[in-house]
Amino acid sequence: MPRPWWAQAIMSGALMVAGYLTGFVIDWLARLIADWMNLTVTYDPRVSSALRIGGLAALAVVFIALLVINYRSARRTAALVGMPAPSLARYVGSLVGAFAVTSALVFIYEAIYQVWRLVLMAAEPLRIPATVATWLAWALVAVIVLLGVEWGLIRQVVKAASRWASTRDRQTPHGVEAPAVAERSASPGSAVRWASTAREGKRYLGGAPMQPRIEALTRRAAREPVRVYSSLVAHGENLDASVEEAMSELRRTGAFSRSVILVVVPTGSGWVDEWNVQALEYLTGGDCASVAVQYSYLPSWMTFLSYREQAAEGGYRVIDAVAAEIARMDPAHRPRLFVTGESLGSYGAQAAFASPAELLDRVDGALWIGTPGFTELLKTLTCARHRGSPQIAPVVDNARHVRFATKPADLHTDLYGRELGRWEFPRIVYVQHASDPVVWWTPDLAWKIPDWIGERAGADVSPRLRWHRLVTCIQLLCDLPLAESAPAGHGHSYHAELVPAWRAILGLDPDEEADAAIAQAIAAHPV
Repeated sequence: MPRPWWAQAIMSGALMVAGYLTGFVIDWLARLIADWMNLTVTYDPRVSSALRIGGLAALAVVFIALLVINYRSARRTAALVGMPAPSLARYVGSLVGAFAVTSALVFIYEAIYQVWRLVLMAAEPLRIPATVATWLAWALVAVIVLLGVEWGLIRQVVKAASRWASTRDRQTPHGVEAPAVAERSASPGSAVRWASTAREGKRYLGGAPMQPRIEALTRRAAREPVRVYSSLVAHGENLDASVEEAMSELRRTGAFSRSVILVVVPTGSGWVDEWNVQALEYLTGGDCASVAVQYSYLPSWMTFLSYREQAAEGGYRVIDAVAAEIARMDPAHRPRLFVTGESLGSYGAQAAFASPAELLDRVDGALWIGTPGFTELLKTLTCARHRGSPQIAPVVDNARHVRFATKPADLHTDLYGRELGRWEFPRIVYVQHASDPVVWWTPDLAWKIPDWIGERAGADVSPRLRWHRLVTCIQLLCDLPLAESAPAGHGHSYHAELVPAWRAILGLDPDEEADAAIAQAIAAHPV
């Protein structure tokens, strides 16, 4: 992803420190081996001076060359995803910030090193062998640092962020008003109170009714779609109470009499994508119900770093409750059950299913948007892809049930334009852009080269992209908070492509003109 100067500074600073620590480890190992071999190296001071001057000159040349190469690469990346190219001044300016970040991190490292020396000195009176004392000192310092970072820094930052997010969660987005139609939670006849509804829940429930918009577009009679949302803030963060409230609201609004029920697992902050929900509402003529239950206040990336299990728990609870309710109904009158999630919501929703077979057995369709690469269901399907099928858009079991799409055309052909086989029900769609770091970042990227880099199959990813041990992992990790800054169709911004995805999942005939009209209608009323 193209990065603003501050993000580039943080990433470059982190990489500089990684290089510094690598050099330290190499130097330490070299000294250890030299001592073990009783090896002594002597040299002429004039040779040493020449090597230093020559080394600095070579370093300067390499530094300038890499600066030019990387600046040009950043401009190409920006062009591929339709974003403004960084100016040379800003790019060079980010180096100043990078050196500041490096200095701060090196200072922290030096402080840790001094703690190690103190521990080592404290071990001397105990007459512990030097080698054993050295390793014990490092182990003790590592434990102190890890505990300090985990409990003293990360936990406190997360707590502070959670308090801020909880306070913000009680606010009402600008221009959003309480719903007036009975088919929505927090309406006058609902047990859910508007004042206790989360900020993102208000955004999802508020606004004008959908029925007039659907009828104006389709020129056919439509129903007002049901929308149900339950907030953590209303139940003291009791997830069980939130799920029970959502189920009561589904019964109150008559959701189970609709032809389709959609379970939406929101992102970490409780956000529900209007492009996702409205696409289904337009395509079903409003004869649908959607339900979402908030499981966190924090943004997805913070929830992932701190309480990722909340997303999985939230997804499992609500999907299981809705599926159980439908299972108790007369088979002749059961609605079709669909599930969806975006980003961490996709991870949480997929965690409700132990395998692809269980997913196909329990639901009538699913749309997974920008699924994080560490999601087990995604990893299982990707590993089972056909030989020659790219990781970016794999073909699994001849695409009989599950299809991956980087763009709408991929729903019917593979990435190389070859027609896919018969698509049977239930239908599962993974929408994932080649330029979306949320999809492609995984921890093992630090030491393992992924197939997608070697395949060079992504249309909006530079073919010159190369994998470097640890470096690529840090680069994509820094790109995660920036993923949604890309325009629609790139990065983690999924908009119009969700309309044909839902059309395909529902089994409707392709209609590009109608899809374009729906996309235009959603864009005109994003809330």
